[in-house]
Amino acid sequence: SRGFRIAEETWGLMRQMVLMGEIDALVPERVFREFEKALIEPSPEVFIDVLREIDAMARIFPEINALFGVPQDPLHHPEVDTGLHSLMVLREASKISQDPAVRFAALVHDLGKATTDSKAWPSHPQHEALGLVPLRQLAQRLRLPQRYGHLSQLVVRYHGESHRLSTQNPEAAVQLIEGLDLIRRPETLEPFLEACMADARGRPGFETVAYPQAEILREAFRAASSVKAAEITSLGFRGPELGRALKDLRSQRIHDALRRMKID
Repeated sequence: SRGFRIAEETWGLMRQMVLMGEIDALVPERVFREFEKALIEPSPEVFIDVLREIDAMARIFPEINALFGVPQDPLHHPEVDTGLHSLMVLREASKISQDPAVRFAALVHDLGKATTDSKAWPSHPQHEALGLVPLRQLAQRLRLPQRYGHLSQLVVRYHGESHRLSTQNPEAAVQLIEGLDLIRRPETLEPFLEACMADARGRPGFETVAYPQAEILREAFRAASSVKAAEITSLGFRGPELGRALKDLRSQRIHDALRRMKID
């Protein structure tokens, strides 16, 4: 079912490494290099399955391992288990994108659910903000490349805001564009949306669900990008006033564009 077999002797050797504690001696760069190789495979979730089977997950990726056994609301998550959901999201991400940074962000997007108050389970209030702490630990330990760290941080923090775009007013899109810093870093938009779409689809029965939020954010970004500083300076704005006026005009353009989208 995995699409490949691990030879018995390799399996035994891997388990032995875990038992003898040799796995703890692996240097972070080596761990990340192997992880990255797995991430670009057609079925990267298999790598996590194998690590779990040989009891290596808790040693190498404790933050991801902690998600297994954490319940979610079955209404939105028929799979219930957060760890299982994370693997399904990784699988969907690998269908959507060849970019290993997108796949990594998809895998870690819900790290915060292992740190929410268990009394509130299967609900996970504030899990997006809480997820930044385990992500930081994981990033520091693996010495994650900057691009991986930056994208996964945005996906962990803002995937919920992205999902809610279709039910909220245009101000939500204004705030999301600001949070993602898209005006200065427009190259973040598509990788962010790919990881969010994978999250929406990484649930049984939702694998082909549409993600209209992507077009809402793209449209909002196009509207915001249409504002040029020259338009504002020609009106006589300077200094801090210029920044405020730019922000206001971008916000206005986003509101207008999204209202038109609703009418159309």
